Amino acid sequence: MRDGLGLRMLLAKMPHGASLDDARGLRKRILQRGRRPSRILDAAYGADRD
Repeated sequence: MRDGLGLRMLLAKMPHGASLDDARGLRKRILQRGRRPSRILDAAYGADRD
């Protein structure tokens, strides 16, 4: 992503008129969707995920 190639490739699949900022936002949403809560941190802060 350092040279922006991944963003440009993602931008090519987006609707006409989308900008690199739109591609950046989509990439961020995609990465966030793949995240999972950390049970180790939950225990430290008292969160219960049963």
